[in-house]
Amino acid sequence: MNTYKNQISADLDWIEQTPSLFDHLVHTFTNTRPNSEPQLESSNDSPSIDVNTNRVGRYFESLVQYLIQRQGYTIAEQNLQIQAEGRTIGELDFIFANASGVITHLETAIKFFLYDPSKTKQGSHYIGPNPNDTLQTKSDRLYNHQLPLSKRFYPNAAVRNAYVKGIIFYPPGTEPPSVLPSKLNPHHARGSWLYASNLNYLESIPDAQFALCQKPHWLAPPIDSNLYTSASSMKVRLEEHFSTKGHPVMVSCSTFPGNTPNELERIIVVPDEWPNF
Repeated sequence: MNTYKNQISADLDWIEQTPSLFDHLVHTFTNTRPNSEPQLESSNDSPSIDVNTNRVGRYFESLVQYLIQRQGYTIAEQNLQIQAEGRTIGELDFIFANASGVITHLETAIKFFLYDPSKTKQGSHYIGPNPNDTLQTKSDRLYNHQLPLSKRFYPNAAVRNAYVKGIIFYPPGTEPPSVLPSKLNPHHARGSWLYASNLNYLESIPDAQFALCQKPHWLAPPIDSNLYTSASSMKVRLEEHFSTKGHPVMVSCSTFPGNTPNELERIIVVPDEWPNF
């Protein structure tokens, strides 16, 4: 199996193992598991997934499509655009049926938010690498707009659910606030975020190797050990990046007890001007 296929398999496993980002799902994947997220089975086999995008969200959607089909469900619609009064008002990510014919509307998303207790965007302390995106705006749109669309435009759907994965990044040494946003799962995956001027933090992590996560593979840590380097080398590489570019970067901090990485920490580095860059 080549490295590219291995990375896709690792990303599928990451989806399975990462907690749901949002809690209190409005509907269940089946009629028998209240307040649970849908469990989509991954595989140790080499997945035949054609990836033609650098967009993390589109890539995630392709992986979810693979998992739905592997489960044996029949996808009736994907990215179904909803028109009303001559304009597009939204789309339904997946409409599929199980073996019993029960139809599910499933919305999918992968999101990364940086918690900044001193700053807000659109009233939220949980801000995306693209600061136009916040946890509050995403949860509001998902639960108040995207999921309810099928009630009106696809009433045959008996189940409406969300499959949302992601990571919340905190400043190093910062605990999550005692009161979380209402939809945020308290057991969410966590990482750290740094300003570009604080790269010395990398050198405080003993015995670690560092690799850039290249889009769309922002899910599992890079599995190719040749992509990893020392903290000092990564620091130089990031300093060069931020001297000429402004976009945030994702870094995996791992050890290699065997042939696969053991991730110690996931880090996002943002320009010093973020979130106003």
